[in-house]
Amino acid sequence: LEIREKLEAAGKSVHYAGDEQCQVDKNSVYSDPRKEKELRGALKAAAERHISKDCVVIVDSPNYIKGFRYELYCVARQNKATNCVVYCMAPKDQCREWNQSRTEDQR
Repeated sequence: LEIREKLEAAGKSVHYAGDEQCQVDKNSVYSDPRKEKELRGALKAAAERHISKDCVVIVDSPNYIKGFRYELYCVARQNKATNCVVYCMAPKDQCREWNQSRTEDQR
């Protein structure tokens, strides 16, 4: 959440919407398409509640579904807010190392 910290340090209002805020077990949610769809709905609703020209909304979730990214884009456009997608890249070896350092229930 370095992005959030930097934005807040610059005096921006920031709202964070992520899987953790929806209090879900990501392993069970992302293995069940129905639950995943419900989670995306909750994240979109959170973004809609807080989006404005004066607030940066960070939706931290695997946004691999093009339609979901487009829905968020439309919400931003409807509220005359700027929209961007930030891709986080890491080498495969680093990802494997991070995953193996987690407990089994966190994977």
